[in-house]
Amino acid sequence: MQRLNFSQRVLKPLVFVFLTMIISRIVYFNSRLIDNDILYQTIAFTSGAIHFVSIEFGALLIYPIAYFNGSGRIERIVACLITPAVWNCIEIYNVSETFSFLESLYYGLNSLALLTFIGTFALMGVSELACRYKMKKRGSKIKIITPTPIICIIGHFITIYLTAVWGNGAHWFYLFKNGYIALFGN
Repeated sequence: MQRLNFSQRVLKPLVFVFLTMIISRIVYFNSRLIDNDILYQTIAFTSGAIHFVSIEFGALLIYPIAYFNGSGRIERIVACLITPAVWNCIEIYNVSETFSFLESLYYGLNSLALLTFIGTFALMGVSELACRYKMKKRGSKIKIITPTPIICIIGHFITIYLTAVWGNGAHWFYLFKNGYIALFGN
């Protein structure tokens, strides 16, 4: 496995996913300007789906490319987290038009953001296992299953349960809401 320069091993896959998120977001939020309703709905749906996939599943593209281009673990993790982090910062900025700076930061800890970040770690875990499997098939003396990827995957299932399944998400919502009240009042 060759180690390419930083631009090739990290930036190339990251920029593709990141630009996909930005462009699909711009198209989605400007599609309302289209007068033809069928065309508007089609473009809005398609760009919204692409936007979602780039944020939620970008790690499945970035991680393996960075892995096989020789990126270290930290580089792979940071590259995979940039797109969801920028998305979350945009959402925090959007609510900052209504709420204070600290309240907006707290909003960034909502269940969707939490699931996105934990989900990204789970996808990195899946990608790590897949990359190790491929390396093993190529003859590398590498252990396929290690604790870190498994912990990330299990952590995602626990997070899904706590934020979405447990009481249909109501319990987590009230924990989040009570945290807000404790920090910021009513």
